[in-house]
Amino acid sequence: MIHDGIFIRFQFMPASTRPLFLFLLALLGQCTLDAQPLTFDEWRSQAIQDIRLRPRYGDAEKTEAQLASDAEFVAKALATDSTPRKASDHLVALGFEYLKRGDHTRAMYRFNQAFLVKADNPAIYRGYGAFFRELDNVAMAHTMYRAGLSLDSTDTGLLTDEATASLAEYQAMKDEDPKAAKEALDHALM
Repeated sequence: MIHDGIFIRFQFMPASTRPLFLFLLALLGQCTLDAQPLTFDEWRSQAIQDIRLRPRYGDAEKTEAQLASDAEFVAKALATDSTPRKASDHLVALGFEYLKRGDHTRAMYRFNQAFLVKADNPAIYRGYGAFFRELDNVAMAHTMYRAGLSLDSTDTGLLTDEATASLAEYQAMKDEDPKAAKEALDHALM
């Protein structure tokens, strides 16, 4: 039905605006095709080949060329934001925007770039945790949230996300493994 409505609107649209409308429609379609949602298995397979898909770049040793590229990126990021924390927070926010759009690949790229700019920013680990929650891997999400909490044990966002992940675990396990579910619930309430 909506397609009929678009066709009718297109039909009555002035001829001079039709090319712009078609361009915008094509651009909108391209934006949705660019999103790269992943399953956990797809992520794991791709992350073997691409360290940019691993949290903290997988703590891998980088080549001189990669280190030079990182330094150039950090310099550019710091030129646009007044402090490393603001630049890192900006990149984390971009990562969350990509997660909302279902583009897991670009989300991880932004979280890792935030890590490059300010590695001790706990918000990065909130992003990593959200990334793994999106992939339905609560155990990895917990690992990331706890890593962030080790940097700032009072970060309310991380505390909330960690508890929410525990509650999700409880819901998923309560019928099949009541004991483990109870442990997850207790953890959420701590």
